[in-house]
Amino acid sequence: MTEKLFTLSSKYLGEYKEKGSKFISIIHPISNLDEYRSHLAHYKAEHPKANHVCSAYRFHQDDRIDEFASDDGEPKNSSGQPILHSLQRNNLINVACFVVRYFGGTKLGISGLINAYTKSTENALIDCKTKLWQPMSQLKIVHDYEHTRFLESLISQFDGKIIEQKFTIDVVTIISLPKSKAEKFDRTLLEKSSGKIVTKYQ
Repeated sequence: MTEKLFTLSSKYLGEYKEKGSKFISIIHPISNLDEYRSHLAHYKAEHPKANHVCSAYRFHQDDRIDEFASDDGEPKNSSGQPILHSLQRNNLINVACFVVRYFGGTKLGISGLINAYTKSTENALIDCKTKLWQPMSQLKIVHDYEHTRFLESLISQFDGKIIEQKFTIDVVTIISLPKSKAEKFDRTLLEKSSGKIVTKYQ
C-alpha cells in the first residue's frame, strides 16, 4: 500500500437538491462492518419516509481494503458506486457514507442520479477535516499494578491508546498503536521493565 490514506475523527453532513428530490449525506469514521450496519439501521429508522438510504464504505481489514456499495433500490450502480468513487477519489479509509433520498416526484435518470449522489457525497466532504491514517496493531499486555502508570506513559509516547483494561490479580491491558512503532515499543517495554513485561499480538 504505497499511497497515503486519510480518515476522519468525527461525522460530517452534506445536502444536495435536484428537481424536488432532497439528498442528505452523512459520512462517518468506522473500523468494522458492525459499525456500518449499526449506522445504516439508525438512518433508516431516523428517516422512515425516505425512499432510499444508499451507502458505501471502505475499511482496512487483514492487510487489505474492504469496500462495498449499496443502491438500496435505486437503479444498479446509480447511487452506491458514485458514493464509493468519491471516497476513493479522496483517498479515504475506515469511513462509511450514507445518502438519504427523499423523492421529489421527478425521475432524474441514471446520469442524473449519478450526479446527485456524487454531489451529495462531495458536499459532505467539503469542510471535513481529515487525518493521516496508519495501520494499527493490537497488543495484549499482562503486568502487575506497580507498572500501570509507567505503561500508560509509554503507550502515550508511542501514539497508542488503551482499548480495554481489566484489573484482577494482575492488570490486563489491551492497546492499539501504529504498526510502524510496534516493534520498537516491544523492545522498549522489555528493556525498561527489565524483562518483566512482554506483549502478545491479538
